[in-house]
Amino acid sequence: MDLIYNTARLTLRILHSTYAQDVCDFYKKNRDTFEAVEPPRIPNFYTIDFHRSNLSNEYNEFIQGKYIRFYLFEQKKPETIIGSVCFNAFRHGCFQSCVVGYKMDQDYCNLGYMTECLDYTIHQLIAKEYGIHRIEAMVLPNNYSSIQVLSKLGFENEGITRDYAKLNGIWCDHLRYSILVYQ
Repeated sequence: MDLIYNTARLTLRILHSTYAQDVCDFYKKNRDTFEAVEPPRIPNFYTIDFHRSNLSNEYNEFIQGKYIRFYLFEQKKPETIIGSVCFNAFRHGCFQSCVVGYKMDQDYCNLGYMTECLDYTIHQLIAKEYGIHRIEAMVLPNNYSSIQVLSKLGFENEGITRDYAKLNGIWCDHLRYSILVYQ
């Protein structure tokens, strides 16, 4: 698998630790938005050292075929991270499945970028290059934007997963969505 891909409007990159400052800035800018729907951050999360180490770990996991995080950049503005898509929990053998998670910079929501990115990564990369058949996504029931993206892509709601994640000190139910991809 390559490290850089292009869609109609986006460049998707798997980043090295040299992008730690850019990744840190992306998370700092969207701190309030992301923290409302994600687990609590460790104390040094918003530091360059943390992201340098984390990017190095993610890259090593990518090389081992266990984890893939693409950072999204507009082709017309290639220096600014506008989102990320992560595929993890790869299961091979008779399962051929993984889980997808994603986030978008608050200034770039509702422009179709995430739909474009997921459509490409799911069908052109994850299914074809990794041989994955089933992709799951877990979504908070009130995350209407995310539900809309998944629905556009053909994901189906499989029901509620009770107390799936503890967010802001409260156990939260999530909706389980999945898509089956055939080669």
